[in-house]
Amino acid sequence: MTVTDATVLNGESCDDQPPKPEAHAISVTYHWDKKTLHYVKDSDALDRLAGENAKRF
Repeated sequence: MTVTDATVLNGESCDDQPPKPEAHAISVTYHWDKKTLHYVKDSDALDRLAGENAKRF
């Protein structure tokens, strides 16, 4: 799974200086684990993104 986290300027800003526009992809690959019979992710990147979003919003 890949998610793109992007900052896009819309012309409005409450700050003195608007944020820089940027984008980066966050990827996690899941594979089937035969022993536990469920999918296992290869990183906690999406969990970290969720934490960052909770702080931002």
